[in-house]
Amino acid sequence: LGSIVTALTIDHSGISTQSSDSPYTFYTYTAGTGYFTSSRDITVQLLIVGGGGSGGEVCYIICEGGGGGGGGAVGKGSVQLKAGVQYSIVVGSGGQNAGSSGGDSTFKGGTINEIALGGGCGGSGNCVGLNTVGCNGGSGGGGNGWYGDHAGGNRNIRGSTVLTYYANNGNLGQHLNSSGGGGAGSASSGASGFGGFL
Repeated sequence: LGSIVTALTIDHSGISTQSSDSPYTFYTYTAGTGYFTSSRDITVQLLIVGGGGSGGEVCYIICEGGGGGGGGAVGKGSVQLKAGVQYSIVVGSGGQNAGSSGGDSTFKGGTINEIALGGGCGGSGNCVGLNTVGCNGGSGGGGNGWYGDHAGGNRNIRGSTVLTYYANNGNLGQHLNSSGGGGAGSASSGASGFGGFL
């Protein structure tokens, strides 16, 4: 008897791009929400990234800029998806205003519960009422270093044990220099980009 091969059908929404490189097909989500359903059990390679935190708020010219925002946590690995299960997808947005953290990116359904936390905000300039330390997040935001040393935020990894997650702590701001956030290259001020899936 010959073998019977069941055709694979993918039902999805929210995909930004779909591309093929035989024998693989790539589904990429870069903003908003969506879902993914397969007609049979499959194993996929999943890459999930939290939204990046924004840099700290600038406060007076003498205080210069705040610390850099932390990058979102990155999770990657093989995931087994079950036939007929709808997996919901949320792509975390970047920090929308100076001094705000990024949104979480999630992939959930059945027994899968993957969460890549958004990056922490950078510490703001040393003004009354502003947060000068870096925020905790997927990767922590950098601390403000003007008029005293201010700690960077701590990294925070959460999710099931299916994926391997990567993140870094934010750096200490000191000696009149604001620091880069975990995963950030340098101190900055402003919003960061969206997270995503592949």
